[in-house]
Amino acid sequence: MKPLRFFLTAAGINLALFLIIYLMPFNPIRSLIGYSTSLFAFLFERGLAVAVVSSKNACILATSTGNLSLYQTFYEFLTILALTIPLYLHSWKKLLEKSVLAMLIMWGYYVLLYGLTILFLENGLNVPWLLRFIRFNTESFMIPAFGALWFFLNKDRILSLIASWKRQ
Repeated sequence: MKPLRFFLTAAGINLALFLIIYLMPFNPIRSLIGYSTSLFAFLFERGLAVAVVSSKNACILATSTGNLSLYQTFYEFLTILALTIPLYLHSWKKLLEKSVLAMLIMWGYYVLLYGLTILFLENGLNVPWLLRFIRFNTESFMIPAFGALWFFLNKDRILSLIASWKRQ
């Protein structure tokens, strides 16, 4: 696969995934992270109830002491998936393995970030630095960070693809 074809395929897949998620009445990735964070807080804070209120624009994690808003769209999940698919078009098993691994790492990152923030706040800790980090933790910041993760997870395949491009 040539470089232009690879990037056009990834861009097309990303656009298709974006449109599917955008046209849904709620963002399923946001809801998955919201409910997982609620479960995390429940398990690690011995029964802490975190209500998850999902809407098209946000997901609110409500506790007895306040609300934490998941305003992010989490489209970096779609971008990483769209970059992974063209790498393994001829190996569905490898595609599934690499995609699931990347999605689990990203999902775990967000559940830990939001879950720990809720636990800190519920226990009376003042964590303005963590709240500020969450506010700046946008797609424009996380796509390059998860892009590095994507490269690390797929390094062998990416390097072999680049070597084949150089030979052409």
